[in-house]
Amino acid sequence: MKTSKKLLLIASFLFFNIISSQIKFEKAYIIKNNGETISCLIKNMGWKNTPTSLKYKLSDKDSILNIDINEIKEFGINNKLKYIKNFVDRYDYTDNIEKMDFKKNPIFYKDTLLLKVLIEGDATLYKYANADTNLYFFKKGSGPVQPLIYKLYKKYSNKVDIAGRYVLVVAKNETFKQQLLIALKCKELKTGDFKSLKYTQNDLIKIFIKYNKCKNPLFTSQEKKYKRYKLRIRPGIAQASISIENSLYFNKNADLDKKIIPQYGMEFEFILPYNNNKWSLLVEPAYKRLKAHQIRNSDIVLGNILYEDINYTSFDISSGVRYYFFLNNQSKIFINFSYVIDLSPTSEIIYRRSDSTLYKTYETNKNNNWALGAGFDYKKLSLEIRWNTSRNILSSYSTWSSDFNSLAIIIGYNIL
Repeated sequence: MKTSKKLLLIASFLFFNIISSQIKFEKAYIIKNNGETISCLIKNMGWKNTPTSLKYKLSDKDSILNIDINEIKEFGINNKLKYIKNFVDRYDYTDNIEKMDFKKNPIFYKDTLLLKVLIEGDATLYKYANADTNLYFFKKGSGPVQPLIYKLYKKYSNKVDIAGRYVLVVAKNETFKQQLLIALKCKELKTGDFKSLKYTQNDLIKIFIKYNKCKNPLFTSQEKKYKRYKLRIRPGIAQASISIENSLYFNKNADLDKKIIPQYGMEFEFILPYNNNKWSLLVEPAYKRLKAHQIRNSDIVLGNILYEDINYTSFDISSGVRYYFFLNNQSKIFINFSYVIDLSPTSEIIYRRSDSTLYKTYETNKNNNWALGAGFDYKKLSLEIRWNTSRNILSSYSTWSSDFNSLAIIIGYNIL
């Protein structure tokens, strides 16, 4: 058990150090507030929130420099992304009911924001994000950059609770729909398109692309459609073993020889929309079954022999994170780290005397553990080696201890 924990700590340390070394400097430019343009290489962090500073190099051989966003008017990376600074009207947004007010209309104030360009064309869509807020802005032609207004606020409904008090509810100001209905007039866009519009990046991008293509059939967007959901079937084989210890029963630990058993699983993966699509979240149910029969030397029974029968069914759900190292557009290497929730049904470990009469029966119990994996992904196929740390399946018995662990080779195939 102690060895497993040490290996887990070492593997975790290597996992995060490898990841931090994989972020690359990419061809880019920076325009400073004074108009100076710097051709350089920027460390592309795939920012979820608007960056506050940049790391850049003038060439591969030069040292790393830092620049604060306050010094920057604009920057872009390799036709992948662009940020532009604008002096705009903005407001404070919150979805925390404790911080909401009762005012339907937002209170605007002037602020200088670095905005990410999501769609650029006859109508341009921008985004500003920090830890608490996602705000969207737009510009039509050469006009000013305007906020798209969406505000949550508190109000009392007509319903009353059991104490006779009016029920407090959250209402929405969705003025952004009317703003876009007026601004994005096009034969391809109907009133219903705006009524069903959500204040989300995906919905807004879709309607801006549709409008720009309507105005200019040759319009192309740098926004790449990236499939974020994957569902895989994951059969495999596992090298599994159980060690059982009880000094009263055995002269030494009872270690089951490693056995090769099949395992079956299905993995759901959601690829996160930042850090260049390198991170994803995983959920995977998996099933395997270990059956074994062994003869043990024991001084506590006549004949000094105990027959041990193990019939252990393992069913668990692992949830964790995966990190990709892209080799090209179709192939990549990955590593993942998961917490495994044990949902296994009760199994039995049975001991019989040399004359085959029953001596004792012990029921297994649930015990969560961790898993580390590494593999290769090519198009719809994947191959992973996964190590599951030890699981004590007899922990409910004070005089017994056991370790169930496995090393698996798993083949994945995308079905969605």
